[in-house]
Amino acid sequence: MTDKKRQYSASHAIYSVILIIVSFFISFFSAIPVAAQQTSEPAASSVYPVSVCDPDVLIDEARNFYRQKDYISAINRIETVMYINKGLSPELNEMLTEALAGQLENELAKSDYRNAASYNLKIMALRESFDFIWLNKLLNIYMMSANYRKTHELCLEILKKQGLLALDERALSKIYGKLSVVYATFRDSARSFDSLIEAALKDNDFKTIKSYTTLIFPAHLNAGLLLDHAAALAGKNKVKEAYIAAFIYSRTAEKPDAKAAELIAALLKKDTSLKDAFISTPAASDHAGTSSTGTYEVAAVKDNPWRDETDTSMVVLSNVPAKLKNDGSIRKGGAHTPSKQTGGEIDITLLRADELFERGKYEDSVAEYEKAKAMAGDDLKKEIDKKIFSAYWRSKEDYIKFAAYSIILIVLVILFYYFNPMSFFNKEQYSLISVSKTLKKGVDSVRDKKYQPAINELEKLVDMKLSTSETVALFLNLGIAYYYINSYAGSLMALKKVLQYDYENIDAYKYLARIYIKTKDRSFKAIEVFNFLISKKMADLEMLKAVLNHNVSQNLIDEAGVQIASDILSVDIANETAGRYIVKYFSKIKRFDDEALRFSEKYMEACPRDVDSRIMLLETYYRRKDYKKVISECGVLFTYVCDNILIHSIFIDSIVNLNKPQMLISEYDRLSRENPGSIITNFINQSLRSLIIDKKSTPQVDYALAVRANFGVCHKCFHLNLNEYNNCQRCGSALKI
Repeated sequence: MTDKKRQYSASHAIYSVILIIVSFFISFFSAIPVAAQQTSEPAASSVYPVSVCDPDVLIDEARNFYRQKDYISAINRIETVMYINKGLSPELNEMLTEALAGQLENELAKSDYRNAASYNLKIMALRESFDFIWLNKLLNIYMMSANYRKTHELCLEILKKQGLLALDERALSKIYGKLSVVYATFRDSARSFDSLIEAALKDNDFKTIKSYTTLIFPAHLNAGLLLDHAAALAGKNKVKEAYIAAFIYSRTAEKPDAKAAELIAALLKKDTSLKDAFISTPAASDHAGTSSTGTYEVAAVKDNPWRDETDTSMVVLSNVPAKLKNDGSIRKGGAHTPSKQTGGEIDITLLRADELFERGKYEDSVAEYEKAKAMAGDDLKKEIDKKIFSAYWRSKEDYIKFAAYSIILIVLVILFYYFNPMSFFNKEQYSLISVSKTLKKGVDSVRDKKYQPAINELEKLVDMKLSTSETVALFLNLGIAYYYINSYAGSLMALKKVLQYDYENIDAYKYLARIYIKTKDRSFKAIEVFNFLISKKMADLEMLKAVLNHNVSQNLIDEAGVQIASDILSVDIANETAGRYIVKYFSKIKRFDDEALRFSEKYMEACPRDVDSRIMLLETYYRRKDYKKVISECGVLFTYVCDNILIHSIFIDSIVNLNKPQMLISEYDRLSRENPGSIITNFINQSLRSLIIDKKSTPQVDYALAVRANFGVCHKCFHLNLNEYNNCQRCGSALKI
């Protein structure tokens, strides 16, 4: 009796620890971020103002929504009750779990695995006992979403914490089997086969192993590699592992393979007991932790190995206390390290590296040798260093030959130049050239639009010593000639040479800007050239647009940019980018005078669908206390964006200033009907009803105080603070009533 009590207390302690770990996982790796409040997902319960929520009303609404299978609305209300009452009754806990399960199935039907994982995590937090079914469901969702990287991390962490989780051999076999499929998707054949063999060692039912091989071959790996792996294991005297690999290959291959049969026969001679390595048995019962099924267990999908309800081997990474990087016992090879030996891993890595070396893939072989070196001892490191040097030399052999031949060629060219007797005649020929005549002839040819003859003449003077003025004239005309024959690279080099001698040469800047426009170069140098011409009042429309677009991309809103935008609008009155830039500038400097208002209204007439600019115009109306126009403009904006907090803030406060409580109710009733999926609109509608309709005894003059106190509209940034805070959640300023 005492022993039974001890076993019960020990199991109860283990389940308590694991439940705490699951709760930590949910809080740390929650699949619903803060940004989800602005999407179609249900908003977090923390945004509900506790002061305006009646738990009984919320429970009745939740039941109605649950009967109508509107699970999202039911979940929102029950979670709100949970935050108000600091917990749930068993009945509400059951209803919330069923609603989450129903919504989870809806998300799976839409293939929305991210939201499905989120609802699954919430269900695990509500379960009173440690339930492997929902953990397995969560991991299967990750597998169906093809998130193999995360699945790989989960499975590895499970194996390292198997002592704490107390998984049996069949459960571990399933983890290794799924690991083999994950490694196959990574094209890591060695690890995939090792995991597959480990799965077979822990569960000798071939039907289970077959379910993994159908996913590996031939979708990700060639089955022939498994036979090669078996032969390599046999060479290392790993008889049982080699037999399992060869047997799996013989059952997986499309046609009988004589080599596989020969290898199996040879291994059976060494150990006759290998005949019983595989058996065919009915599926064993689930792990002890999976005995509690109930209404939340999801049926398995046919022919989908990741949706098997009996597979309870999957455990979430964060359900295991302490990450691998923080667990010293695991890093040092403690009690919970995998059974795979380091020596075998070195042998496999070296074998793979040698194979890559023989196939001529030297760079890949260097990478494999480096992996093996990290695991090897001091004696073996010296041999691996020799192999790395050999592979590295082979990989750089072509580059070394090319460099050597290039050096030899350069030396020959230099010798030919200095010791060629014809070079003296060339020098004499150049000395007879008249610089002034040649330069004048080239400049005249450019003026006459004879660009190729001009280039031929001017190129004769490139390597000669000239005065500063002659050098500027030479390279400027050469750059112009190259520009007109569309040789932009040569033109750029020549024009930049001009700026080295005359850094404010307007003609050089003009042609540089034209090249940047034609080549669509918007680098820092190009923008610098455009700005120089703008400062000299010599920029055309394309240059102005290029600089304005650059300022918009860099979020540079200043007076210089406004001047550029104004110049663009003077030529192109319908330019949307320029108009939006000026509106943003007015909003940035908080300019709300008549001129800014007229410009914004005129821009809205030309671009009525620019929502951001409309919001800035709305702020201008609000600053000018033109509340009627605010309400009218909000009616237009709600057709484009219904969940914008700033619009709701200004809209509510404008109606409050007009002292029309019934308008708030009627407008939000209309918005709720027109936007049934808007969480913010529905929530504000319910809150307004509880403030205004349900408190009829409150004088009308006090309802504005109640609205501002419960919504906390910030008078600086107009943020709608839905929680009871003394400071604005956006700008941090103190809230005023």
